[in-house]
Amino acid sequence: MSISPNLTPHLYIGWMPFDNSLPAYLSPSKLNDFTICYRKYQYGAIDRLPSKSSYPLVKGRIVHIILDKLFGLEGEARTLEAAKSFINEAKAAELTSEAKADIGFDDALDGVLNTDIDKSLHGYFRLEEPAKVNKRQAEFTMKATIAETPLYGILDRLDEEEDGSLTIVDYKTGKFPRGDYFEKRFENMEIYAALFKETHKVRPTKLRLIYVEAGQSDEKLVSGKEVDQQIGRASAAWRLINRFYTEGEFPARPSRSACRWCPYTQECIDSGVAVAI
Repeated sequence: MSISPNLTPHLYIGWMPFDNSLPAYLSPSKLNDFTICYRKYQYGAIDRLPSKSSYPLVKGRIVHIILDKLFGLEGEARTLEAAKSFINEAKAAELTSEAKADIGFDDALDGVLNTDIDKSLHGYFRLEEPAKVNKRQAEFTMKATIAETPLYGILDRLDEEEDGSLTIVDYKTGKFPRGDYFEKRFENMEIYAALFKETHKVRPTKLRLIYVEAGQSDEKLVSGKEVDQQIGRASAAWRLINRFYTEGEFPARPSRSACRWCPYTQECIDSGVAVAI
């Protein structure tokens, strides 16, 4: 392997075991990857191997683009018809030739996609009247170092309530969570709350999840204790990431739940890992 010119001197001296440098920031999604399987994080964040698109991922991105563009409009202009007017533009942005090949896109799947987009938009409009939402910001990036951990996140939306308090809003296009996923549903948003406080010097009061296709929402008050717990989890992961990077190996953690949906199972098989699928 080659030596990267982008070394962090206090962490890495001399030979580097990976061709690519350690990412500058840890995002909640990459933290989730690392929590699921250390090797998955290596493949995606350090080796930067391409991963195939999936239908749920493509659909989710399209719906996010539409809602982001909807909130680029002023109050009364945020109608269902306006949202639908952004569909073709959003599809064109996400349905690249590579994405189409990955998901086996054809006329039949296009019909399914159009139905699902329509269901998501109608589900969203059953939950909110966007014309009445006092949006402060939408789709914005935050970066900060908290507890010696460089963190990165993108907020879908920040609302100001009538009393002046702030609510972080996140759109979800999958099913309403059950089991372990239900218990962990606010973990990413608690990191967003910490990032927002660090970058804007104001702590949001509430977190709100909007499951657009399911037509359901969920919210909770921001808890300093739970936010600190998530920052602690991220900090512990970042220390371990640095250790594995220095040692030159991120151990695989095969399990049926991890391997079944992982885009890198073939890489693990090729390297001799007994994947659990």
